Amino acid sequence: MGKKKRSTTVVAEREQVVAVEPEARDVMEGVAVDEAAVDAVPMDAPAATNEDAPPKRSKRKAKEAHVGVTLAQTAEGYLRSLEDAGKSQGTVFSYRLELVMALSELGAETAIADLTTERVQAFFESDRVCKTRTGVEKARVSVLKTRRVVRQMLQWAEGAGLVEKAPVPEETKAA
Repeated sequence: MGKKKRSTTVVAEREQVVAVEPEARDVMEGVAVDEAAVDAVPMDAPAATNEDAPPKRSKRKAKEAHVGVTLAQTAEGYLRSLEDAGKSQGTVFSYRLELVMALSELGAETAIADLTTERVQAFFESDRVCKTRTGVEKARVSVLKTRRVVRQMLQWAEGAGLVEKAPVPEETKAA
């Protein structure tokens, strides 16, 4: 079999000849053109460039816009991201319980930018994380889960641009 020949349409307009591929022609058929606007553009007018586009926001501006974001807002954003990722209701509920406890200890209205690695480490080693209400040591798996959920939220905040660097301790003391 031979090669399939592609047909093109030639459009002559204002003494310019342009070849239009069949796929583009299909798209162009439904587009309304304001002839008066086309006639008003001089033939030697420069083409639109990226210079004509509005300036992009710098990363610095994006970070400055998040200065007042609280831990409560961060936690809600993180939980929403889990829902959007298709995590089960049980997982989201379980993570919410861990974060409610963390927010009550760290302060829900604390700005995420003000949270330090030392403060997070102190929380990870606190009785609230490591012991039950009666003072009995929690199971290792429970302690690790609390730390993991908070760490993941802080790392999510970094990825979302809410903080420059997640205040996550390098190592946490074994439970």
